[in-house]
Amino acid sequence: MRILLLLFCVLLGNSVYSQRLIVPDQELLYPFLNDPSYIGEGQRVQSTGLLQFSNSDFQHTTKWLNAQVALYDNVAFGLDYFNDSYDFYDYSTVMFTTAVKVGLGEYNHFLKLGLSGGGESRKQDSRPLSMLPPGLNYVPDVTNNNIDFIYKAGIHYTNRNITVGGYLNSLPVQSVVLENQNQLLFYGIEEGFSAYALYHWRAADKVRITPMFRYLSYLDEAIYEGAVKANYADKVEFSLAYRNDYSINPAFRVRVIKALDIGYSYETAMGSTDFEDVHGISASYKFFMADEEEPEWLRNVKDNIEEVDEIKENKREERKAEREKNKEAVKAQKEAEKAERIKIKEEQAAEEVVIEEQPKTEVERKEQQSPLLDAPEADKETGILAKGFYVVVGSFDTPKQAETFMKGLDRSIYFPRMGRKEANGPLHVYIDSDFDGAEANKRLRAHKLDRNFKNVKLLEVE
Repeated sequence: MRILLLLFCVLLGNSVYSQRLIVPDQELLYPFLNDPSYIGEGQRVQSTGLLQFSNSDFQHTTKWLNAQVALYDNVAFGLDYFNDSYDFYDYSTVMFTTAVKVGLGEYNHFLKLGLSGGGESRKQDSRPLSMLPPGLNYVPDVTNNNIDFIYKAGIHYTNRNITVGGYLNSLPVQSVVLENQNQLLFYGIEEGFSAYALYHWRAADKVRITPMFRYLSYLDEAIYEGAVKANYADKVEFSLAYRNDYSINPAFRVRVIKALDIGYSYETAMGSTDFEDVHGISASYKFFMADEEEPEWLRNVKDNIEEVDEIKENKREERKAEREKNKEAVKAQKEAEKAERIKIKEEQAAEEVVIEEQPKTEVERKEQQSPLLDAPEADKETGILAKGFYVVVGSFDTPKQAETFMKGLDRSIYFPRMGRKEANGPLHVYIDSDFDGAEANKRLRAHKLDRNFKNVKLLEVE
């Protein structure tokens, strides 16, 4: 019919300057009004009514009534009535719908299909053309009280937060053409296809944002729509849709009591399209609220929270295991250090016993006091210490101070000597020396047990 009308307009030299697609302006909030695959969402029994009217001087109202019931977990049924009335035109449909949900694993991974079938009726008031409003001097012929079969089909696939889908439908289209400065009204029913993709984003525990893109193919020029929905705890929902070179359409709904939602929508033309502003008022009542399952968005939220909690719990367990592992490592290190300290003490005790068992005869003392042939010594002429390790018990600036200190040592026990590491360096008084650092360390530990030496240390000369 659209092709014939447009061809007729071309032959008359007319130009189409406005086409309006009759759709429910709150369909983003109630997608089942156009897409039968959304019947039975939330496992609920629900009735919804939507009334739209425009600012036109002519009488123009559009009504949707929908009832649906989900008798089973995966099967739902619906019945809907649609009527569009524009002054002397009237178009109505009554359709029965069924929808089937196919689970693909988890509850938020599924495929859903819907199919509607019924009858449509198109009629025109019996007023003669002379009674038509000024400017509308041509009306296309519409068969009076003609009833034909009509159908629509829809499908959508959901995987957690992503949904893609599409539906076939028949929608009324109003076209206005200009002929010699007079408006001519065309009214037709066009079949078309809509495709969409959307993403559910949980901004907070009770807030979800849903950006959406849609393609509508009912008019001569396809409509591309960008939209977004915002929902708070399923009690307040807002949508905003922009259709390129066509219209902008905000809408919202509010839950006033536990089972009743009311909504309002507004659509205004933009770009090259020109039609009167459209207002919409809706009411939706949900039955059997006590038996209704949680809405899908809330289940998604809880599932996401559980998944996050599981990840956190796994991380906590990993951190706990790591801490236990670190504790065991620290414990093992402490045990090793403790064993090393015990070993050192035992070695020191053994060396102390050896020191206590040193010979006490004068000859033996003199032999003991004599320097070992294989121990490093200071050069007798320069006083510079040879390469090796020295157990130093004191360091002084002058020889007099070093000699005074050495006189205070018991020569029957100690054999003190002195030397410099560098020519101008301090004088170091040492009581033991060795070429082997490990052996020198053992002797150092033994001398540390002697109360006469508080600052004994090991000096390395390279």
